Amino acid sequence: MEDSVKNRLIEFLNSEKIKKSQFCDMIGVHPNYVDNMRKSVSVEKLDSIAEKFPNLNLDWLLRGKGEMLKNNQTVGNIEHSTAVGVNVYGSNNKFPKSIENSAESIKFYQNLVEKQHQQIEKQLIIIENLSKYGK
Repeated sequence: MEDSVKNRLIEFLNSEKIKKSQFCDMIGVHPNYVDNMRKSVSVEKLDSIAEKFPNLNLDWLLRGKGEMLKNNQTVGNIEHSTAVGVNVYGSNNKFPKSIENSAESIKFYQNLVEKQHQQIEKQLIIIENLSKYGK
């Protein structure tokens, strides 16, 4: 089976015993969203997934890195369990919009943008050399 975002998402849903249609309803997308996925997930959908499923490791979902589920995470000096959404103070409040998920998403997309910038720089050098040496 191909290792893709879609397949990892389906694996997560199966492990959590969540139907695709339930998942789609939870994140506010068309019921066939998972079946129609191509390569990845948009930033907007990723934010919704992170908010609804704070125990899902987005690095695993997007790149297949690490474990599927998060265990105890440390944000700053505060340890909390993202799997159950309880912080050290014992309340049922989750960190706003899953801070660690957002940080992972930002880092992932920053790396992606940096790679694109590098490719553009290489292409500009090629164009410059072609124009210098007569195409």
